[in-house]
Amino acid sequence: MFGAARAIGSPAVAHESIYARLERDYFAPARAAFGEVAWHRAQEAGAMLSYDHAIAYALEDTAEIAAQ
Repeated sequence: MFGAARAIGSPAVAHESIYARLERDYFAPARAAFGEVAWHRAQEAGAMLSYDHAIAYALEDTAEIAAQ
């Protein structure tokens, strides 16, 4: 999802403080847990998703989490 969001230009410059918080609280720990190589591969794959496919993917993931 991060790759898809970055591909469409999110976050906007006006929201850099939000991005900094997301980076600190979520992205940096995930990058550390999965490793730089895996993170970048996943980011590149996400960047290839269309907007509609990214939304569908996010909703699919959410449904799976809710079912657990």
